[in-house]
Amino acid sequence: MEGLSLILDKLKEARCISGYYINQANQTGQVTHLLFADDTLLFCETSISEVLHIQAALSCFEVIPDLEINLTISEILPDGDVNNASHLASILGCKLGCLPTVYLGLPLGAHQS
Repeated sequence: MEGLSLILDKLKEARCISGYYINQANQTGQVTHLLFADDTLLFCETSISEVLHIQAALSCFEVIPDLEINLTISEILPDGDVNNASHLASILGCKLGCLPTVYLGLPLGAHQS
């Protein structure tokens, strides 16, 4: 997983993927990925370019012997109204999910009150 993290960090440095800003107002706290054992969350804009960069990163990672990414059980979870979400999911070969959902037993994307 460290190898995937390094690849994604390089993509962020090259501004190929933008990730998510925890503080949207002043664009600080940029997160592009979170790793949990054999599970990964990736954050990106809804552009074909960013999804293609992520696809390339995943392909590079799979070159490492005995490592495989099963995109058929993976999901894209769009935040808000994303017109091209189905197309982005088809590019990666994964499912299209929706928020809110549960991830590793925790609610994800629930509205705060």
